Amino acid sequence: MRKTPENTFERLTELNFLVIMICITFIIIGISSMFDLITTNSMFVLAISLSGIFFVLSDIIQYLLDVYSFGKIFKVLKRISLAFSILSLLTFPFLNIKFINSDILATAISIIAIGLTIINLSLNHKKLQYETFERMIKGMEESSELTNKAIEQAESAQSMVIRLLGY
Repeated sequence: MRKTPENTFERLTELNFLVIMICITFIIIGISSMFDLITTNSMFVLAISLSGIFFVLSDIIQYLLDVYSFGKIFKVLKRISLAFSILSLLTFPFLNIKFINSDILATAISIIAIGLTIINLSLNHKKLQYETFERMIKGMEESSELTNKAIEQAESAQSMVIRLLGY
């Protein structure tokens, strides 16, 4: 199968849909847990929180790649982070590991995940703000060039009129 822009767009759309559905599933699990419709344990919360940390870290690494053009090592770190995100989500709840204070650990990891998420939002906003300012400056420069051309044309037309009228 040849890669076409339509195929690429369709695949990206499907991947985005998959991620959104996973997020909606987490929301449903959270709401169901609030109303005692399902029971979640601290290992499950820990798994989701760890997954969130690794997922957000991969996004922060992507930001660093986009803004600072770091080398291959950051691309590898991003993939490792994404892999850990999926692995922790799919394996951690089923491990027979007992932590003495798993509730405390789950809460702490959740708070860290929220902090990293807010940092990630801020970095993405900063990038968007920078791109917006770049577009504004470019637009102002283009506008200034057009204004200068219009002035030159007006001056040229004025001098032509003066020559024609013999002033």
